[in-house]
Amino acid sequence: MSQLKQSRSNDRIKDVRDQILRAAKLLFAKKSYEGTTVRQICNEANVSLALVSYHFGGKENVFFEMFEPIRQLFENIKYDLSDSLGALKSFCRQFVIFRNEESELVSILQQELEH
Repeated sequence: MSQLKQSRSNDRIKDVRDQILRAAKLLFAKKSYEGTTVRQICNEANVSLALVSYHFGGKENVFFEMFEPIRQLFENIKYDLSDSLGALKSFCRQFVIFRNEESELVSILQQELEH
């Protein structure tokens, strides 16, 4: 396969994965994890039912994959613990920014904590 075809194929795979993740995020925030089916996610993403299994292995893995950006964000931030107040402020600042950018994920977290 040529490099151009491989690149296009990788782009399509990423687009489908992103569509599924966006649809799941929207539905989980609106209906909760338990209240959302794989079929609903696929309908919202406008993809075939088999693609969730193909790309993620199931609804639970879609759920975990949605939180990968927050895990990476906070895993890669280094805090100077010799300045504990500054480190706390930095963490809070990053969390507030994340909360504003990813309100659906925060909503999902809140729903799951209540169960």
